[in-house]
This record gives sequence, C-alpha cells and structure tokens, in this order.
Amino acid sequence: MANHKKKLCDWVVNERAKGMRISTVRVLQESKRTAQEDNIKDFKAYPSWVFRFMKRKNLSVRFSTSVGQKLPSDWEAKVAKFRLYLRENLFGVDSCHFGNMDEVPVSFDMPNVESDEEFLGFE
Repeated sequence: MANHKKKLCDWVVNERAKGMRISTVRVLQESKRTAQEDNIKDFKAYPSWVFRFMKRKNLSVRFSTSVGQKLPSDWEAKVAKFRLYLRENLFGVDSCHFGNMDEVPVSFDMPNVESDEEFLGFE
C-alpha cells in the first residue's frame, strides 16, 4: 500500500510538472487505477480519502495567482478624468455610494500553476 501511495504522489508531481491541472476527481481516478495495477484487493477511495491523502503529502488543488495586470503609464490621468466625469454627470449622488470593482480578464490558455509547487521544489 505504501508503494501505491508513493506512485500516486509521484503521478501528481509529474502531472503538475507538465503543467496539467490536478483535481480531486483525477486523483481519485488515478488512485483506483494504480490500486488495480498493483493488485490491491478491496481498495476503496472516496473523496474524503483523497483530501486526507493530499493533506498528508502537502498537496493541494489551489492555483497560485502569479499572473497579473500592470497599471498603464497614464493611470493617474485616467483616474482624474473619471472623477471629473462623475462630478459633471452624476448630480445628486453622494460619493459614498460609489464603489470599486476590479474585473481582471483571464485567458483560457493561461498556464496552470498550483500553489503547492513550493512544497515539492518546483519554483
């Protein structure tokens, strides 16, 4: 059984090294496949088992947020222009009713980089 867990941990590390996304469902499927390959009888893997396995091995399915936008060089002028627009066009609205929402576009071909790579030595 220890060999099975080592194989599974190595599989997770290798998949992440290839930039593949790891989900608990994929780990569950791979654990069942490797158990069958190793002739482990009556192996029952449930989502709770996967979560505990991932925790014991310092693995997670969270993603790091290393890709971000840079502010444009003229951001201060744009802010001033926006404030002027608000003052000129929104009569009778108190400034305390304004808020900020940050919308960051995400590309679908963005690389998958998980946050636990630092535990595994992939920096």
